[in-house]
Amino acid sequence: MTMITHTVYEKGKVQSLGFTMPDGRKATVGVLEAGSYNFGVAKRREEIEVITGELSLPGSNNMKWHPMTNDVLVFEEGQTIEFLAIDGTSYLCIYG
Repeated sequence: MTMITHTVYEKGKVQSLGFTMPDGRKATVGVLEAGSYNFGVAKRREEIEVITGELSLPGSNNMKWHPMTNDVLVFEEGQTIEFLAIDGTSYLCIYG
């Protein structure tokens, strides 16, 4: 039986439901309110698929943001997980 966990971040602006996929990998589905987010350094690989809404990533000079809609964002272990949610956004994140 898979246990579902509920996690709240950023004073309720980000909420996720965690679960274990049939292949044993951990995953979360969640929602973000519009805003800028920095979740620190990835402890493991994270693949974030934008389901609805839009996320933007900082450019190389940290001044430009590049929109990502219906794409998969990959953060490798050690990378900073930072993005801007343009609107309310839903996502699927697979770890590992």
